[in-house]
Amino acid sequence: MKKTLLSISILVALVLWVGGSFGSHAQAQQPSDKITVLIFDRASFDGAQADSDLINSFLGLIFKLKEGQPFAFVALDDPFATLGPIETDSVEFPAVRRELDVMLSGTSGAARALSGALAEIYNFLGSERAGAQTAIYFITGSTDEMTTPVLQNGLVQMVHLLGEKGWPLHSVTLPGASEELAAVLSAISKDTGGESYPLSIPDGMEHFADRILRLEAKGSLTELGSIELTANSSLEMTLHIAPGTEAANMIFFREDRVTAFRIKNPDGFEASAGDRTSSSLTELPNLVIWQILDPAPGKWQIDARGVEGVISGWHYSTNKYSLMLQSFGAQPLGQPATLAAYVFEHGLPVVLEDEVTLTARITSPDGTTVTYSLNDRGKLGDAVAGDAYFAATIPPQIAEGDYSVELELSWPKLEHTITARDSFEIRSFPSLAVTPVKVDDLRSGERTKIATVFANINGTPFAVFGERISVDMATVVEEPGEIELVPQRIISEGKASNFDVFYTPAKETLSTVIVRLNMEYAGRMHSYSTDSMVVSTLRTLVATPQPPPPPVVAPTPVPPQLPALEPVKSAPVPIALVIVLAAVSLSILGLAAYWLTRPTPFGYLYGDRGQLVIDFSTLQRRPVMNLAFRNVVNGSELGISGLEGAKFTFMSSQQVVMSSGQSSHATVRVNNQPLIGQMSIHDNSWIGAAGRLYSFSTTPPAGSTEGAVAPATAD
Repeated sequence: MKKTLLSISILVALVLWVGGSFGSHAQAQQPSDKITVLIFDRASFDGAQADSDLINSFLGLIFKLKEGQPFAFVALDDPFATLGPIETDSVEFPAVRRELDVMLSGTSGAARALSGALAEIYNFLGSERAGAQTAIYFITGSTDEMTTPVLQNGLVQMVHLLGEKGWPLHSVTLPGASEELAAVLSAISKDTGGESYPLSIPDGMEHFADRILRLEAKGSLTELGSIELTANSSLEMTLHIAPGTEAANMIFFREDRVTAFRIKNPDGFEASAGDRTSSSLTELPNLVIWQILDPAPGKWQIDARGVEGVISGWHYSTNKYSLMLQSFGAQPLGQPATLAAYVFEHGLPVVLEDEVTLTARITSPDGTTVTYSLNDRGKLGDAVAGDAYFAATIPPQIAEGDYSVELELSWPKLEHTITARDSFEIRSFPSLAVTPVKVDDLRSGERTKIATVFANINGTPFAVFGERISVDMATVVEEPGEIELVPQRIISEGKASNFDVFYTPAKETLSTVIVRLNMEYAGRMHSYSTDSMVVSTLRTLVATPQPPPPPVVAPTPVPPQLPALEPVKSAPVPIALVIVLAAVSLSILGLAAYWLTRPTPFGYLYGDRGQLVIDFSTLQRRPVMNLAFRNVVNGSELGISGLEGAKFTFMSSQQVVMSSGQSSHATVRVNNQPLIGQMSIHDNSWIGAAGRLYSFSTTPPAGSTEGAVAPATAD
């Protein structure tokens, strides 16, 4: 029986000695902050074939899961004769792997001092400037006891130093190792932030593989199936591979190395392990790793057969698709917001041809969670179908703060999902409060203060530059007059929070005034429009009293006369028929005059990026609609999501009225106000629909007279 002497063979001064001889046989490597060190208690290995197979399988598994990372190898009884560090994908790694086999097959016979080995490793990792992702694994199969005072008196200082550096010490014990030893090593591992792994087939190996995958941020294991094989039994497994999978990795843990595997793709063809362009096979005594590169999506069939023993199948995969929430910056409080996400491959958005669903679970600062469905079909908040951007319009939020978002992309037919986490911020944005002062009976040529404007955030004054506020007026006359915005008191740097609006009308007319704020705030462009205000320069008509009627004079009586007899004539045309025919003729003439005098649609709708979306003057309409409703354009004729229930009525060559249907007022906003009933729109009026922002303008696109209409690209 071999003794495990974990003694205090060195002083703390040796721990702090950086110039030790660790790595004297190491290959020349670039410094790395992510090194895996394996310490072997080789004297505790009794040479049994089962232990040898388990150790080799463990090494193959950790090399595969940490592929490309540097490894260093240390014998507990000879910590100065070391191998590495060397990367697993280095051309020199096979030679080092053979040297490792030689190391594991012998022993120096010296005392096995874990504290001394850890001191050498501590010095080495310090010289390599190793980072927090460095890990140390101690592998032992000792069956002897090790009392807990050894931990308290011998390793406590090393455990403390490793913990300070963030270098965890993991313990790996073979079957049959002392339970007390395993408990002490577990305590050591816990104190350094490490874990304990008792190796076994399949549970111990599966647990180790799953933890490594999670620590390496490569996913986690998903079970395919398990069975205890007999000579006449087999294990049939199904693997669903999703679109975008770059590599599908199947891991089989087995007790008996005499096991055969067959894998068929969704078309029923058998995958060849020898086809190195599409798959690779790693076969070890207790482990088989089959990797398929760029596999066809669908259902794969796996068949495992053997002589006897337990076999367990697991898989994990890497996908080239990733999810990302499109950033619009902070969103305004109390206003509908657009939530958009896209799937990207190698940093670029990609259109998914397969049927997918994308949901977003939004959690507010108070913990309330609501799930929304995003789509790429050009509906319900998504402006353009099939452009790789999934979107939805969420209702106005009432709480300020950070909102967490969990995105989930799923293929329902393939039982696969991709998840991502992100967040966005809801905060109060600047707004304008307009108070009318005098808006009626204005006199032409006379300067009058018609309103005051208060820039604020939730009622708190907010100073802005005057040029960020525009006062827009719409009227039927060509020269409505002069309108001015004057700050009441400059606060700093030319900014003010209170302004006066003065108007000097040129003619008598009715005008509509809208005040707008356009500025950059919270990392995004912000626009706010007030309700329209009507200003009148028409004089109020006063009723003029009419003179009393003259007195009525009674007529002089006339003596009665006998009727004269006349010859019989043909019956005249009835007067009622004449009246009816005249009324019909007048109605026809009136309708014709009305139809001929109705204005034709005019103006343009631009997207939020200035792109032309609709040209009303060249809009293709059905002949019946154009004849019957010449000056009325229904929103359904525009093909814009969210405007289906709206209506544009062109009252004159300069007046347009927008009205809502029963289903549109909840989603359509004009100048930041819900469209309820009718509202006048004018040049540069803002129209919000289904989370997108459009502007109505009478100005044609720059550089063209009949420019082709560009599709909306508001995603």
